[in-house]
Formats: sequence, C-alpha cells, structure tokens
Amino acid sequence: MPKSVAPLMNTQLLAAKPKPARYRLHDGRGLLLEVAPTGAKRWVLRYQFGGKPTMAALVNEAGQNDYPTVSLAEARKLAERARELLVVGIDPAPSKVAVAEAAALVEAKRVDEDAAKNTFKAVADSWYETRTQTWPSIPRGKPGWCWMSTCTPPSPKYRLLS
Repeated sequence: MPKSVAPLMNTQLLAAKPKPARYRLHDGRGLLLEVAPTGAKRWVLRYQFGGKPTMAALVNEAGQNDYPTVSLAEARKLAERARELLVVGIDPAPSKVAVAEAAALVEAKRVDEDAAKNTFKAVADSWYETRTQTWPSIPRGKPGWCWMSTCTPPSPKYRLLS
C-alpha cells in the first residue's frame, strides 16, 4: 500500500529553496515538484507502465512544466489526464521519437517556405519590379512579356517529345 502524503500547498511551493542536491516535494498519487540546485522547479509524475517504474515531466499545452508558470491546480489536472491515459494503456510520457518527428516536420515546413521564396521566378520577378521603376522611357508591356516568357517554364502541352 502506498504511503499517504499530505497534499502540497502553494505556500510550501513558494518556500521551496534550492539545496546542493536535487530534491522533490510530494503531493500524493505520484505528483512531485522537483527542485534543482539552480532553483528551477518542475512538475514530474511518477508512475508504473509495463511493470516498470517511470517518471515523466508534466507538460501543459504550451510546452511548459515549471512551477510558477504551471500552477499546483493545473499540475494536478495534468496528472489526472496522465493517469487516465495509463488506465487505457497509453504511456503519458511524450516519446523522444514523437518529439523528434514533430521537430522534423516543423523544420521541413520552414525549409519548404524558404524554398518557395527563393525560386528563380520569385527572385526574377522581384528583380524585374525593382528595375522597371528606373526604366520609365521603355514601354513595360513588351519587355515584361519577354522577361516572363523567359523565366516561366513552358506549358506541359508544349513539351518536346523525346
């Protein structure tokens, strides 16, 4: 039978000072506030998954888990959601693979956006627009058409047969 622990209060959390070694304040049912020697305070949940004891950081929707940002009440709600996942058979800890895949998707999206901005046509259009401002005596219709027909790839129906 697990040892019963008195629930934490905000005054205890505010009074928690850093010590030379990392220590934890227990709220009960596996919810802990971990205090680092640097003074950082983060929420952690201790649980068993697959018969093995495990600890996971409790992270809110904004990706934060430090004490002043995530209140005691919110940490308790996050712990309750994690326990509901455990009942269903899902590990509440965000796996490193899932986090890496999400980061890779964000990076790929950024690279695609940069690639769209740096196409030859986009750069050529920008250059042409800045140059035509200094060419008032040249009619812009014909040089513009020549420029665009040179920079734009041909239509698929006019491709050369190989």
